Amino acid sequence: MPLLDSSYLPPAIFILTHILGIAGVLYWKRYARGRADERDRVQKKTFTKWVNKHLMKVRKHINDLYEDLRDGHNLISLLEVLSGIKLEPAGLKTLRLPREKGRMRFHRLQNVQIALDFLKQRQVKLVNIRNDDITDGNPKLTLGLIWTIILHFQVGPVQFGVPVAWFGRGLERTRGCSAFLPHPEPSFSVFGCD
Repeated sequence: MPLLDSSYLPPAIFILTHILGIAGVLYWKRYARGRADERDRVQKKTFTKWVNKHLMKVRKHINDLYEDLRDGHNLISLLEVLSGIKLEPAGLKTLRLPREKGRMRFHRLQNVQIALDFLKQRQVKLVNIRNDDITDGNPKLTLGLIWTIILHFQVGPVQFGVPVAWFGRGLERTRGCSAFLPHPEPSFSVFGCD
């Protein structure tokens, strides 16, 4: 075969390009996996801080988001703090505590199910999140559950065109800027113009 023919590659060059191609693919897979691991680590740290901020109100603290939510006690406490409602097992209207006290897997599953049922009653969409996923400490689904709780309890009240209490706090009603508004609804002084 002539060396000038572009369709012919010597076997050594063919093998080398094939190996480099595989090495490149493996490098990018490792790079992408590293980025995903870094993102998960940052989310875990951020969500742990958010949970601790709210659990602090009932003098509780978690160190590992995946491990410390597995028994359901901290999850129930978080939902009680966020909602202001004491959670009870479905159908039970007794004076007993709303949680299972035991340490067996069944008790953990029951506690997590109490929390998930409460979220479902509040029309929170839980996509593919089951009590055994949280009890087993599944990282992706635990992060997904906490993100869903954050969206519902912290971001949920925000609606376009409707001022919410926490947003309007500290903002003053103005008259001078209201000339720019299309309708005479109350406006808030954000930039300090009167």
